[in-house]
Amino acid sequence: MRYLLVLLLAGCSSMPKVPDTVYIPVTKSCISQQSVKPDFVSHEVLRSLADDKLIKQAGLELFKYEAYTAELEAILKGCR
Repeated sequence: MRYLLVLLLAGCSSMPKVPDTVYIPVTKSCISQQSVKPDFVSHEVLRSLADDKLIKQAGLELFKYEAYTAELEAILKGCR
């Protein structure tokens, strides 16, 4: 009976050491900056414009849209 008690107590002293620090992998966003969406002209404003001003404004809107998408593509390319 004593031997059983000694064996049980000896087993408690030989427990493996618990690690102090445990590292858990956490995903991090690859997007560090946020692009500002340009202000586009509303459809109501475009409907009220004359033909020549409408064409000019449509060209400006296309230019703003292309610049915005190029900026977004550059940000997303940094995620690869």
